[in-house]
Amino acid sequence: MKRTEENCFKKVCEFLSLQKVVYIATTDEKGKPHLAVTKAPSIKENNILIFEEWLCPATVRNLKVNPHITVAAMDRETSRGYQAVGEVQEVRESSMMLDGYAGGELEEKFAGIPQFQWSLTVKISAAMDFSSAFHTDRPITQLMEEK
Repeated sequence: MKRTEENCFKKVCEFLSLQKVVYIATTDEKGKPHLAVTKAPSIKENNILIFEEWLCPATVRNLKVNPHITVAAMDRETSRGYQAVGEVQEVRESSMMLDGYAGGELEEKFAGIPQFQWSLTVKISAAMDFSSAFHTDRPITQLMEEK
């Protein structure tokens, strides 16, 4: 990995690790998209993120047939952020809760369905700006090399 790319991925991963909300986009084997919301990941290496999250079944199903993933977050005050494209290297159950709903309508609706906390290891291969303002979809490393 080039130094420029390494520094770029480190900056993007650090940004994502500080956010309260991070979006995860996946697709199934037919290309049908699915969007999930998670908390900030932890950083394993400059381009490897670890998500420990109670993910919905569609996200996990998608990742088991198509490991490609995009994660994105945006700072609410500046309306600027990053999206990182990569591949999930590992999907594993890290916890399980049986009948652990808070009661009421949800407990009745989902009775007997266990919830799983999942650990996702994501290797980032490209990063782009993510903004509601003007931006390109070219990788940040490419933009840095052009300067």
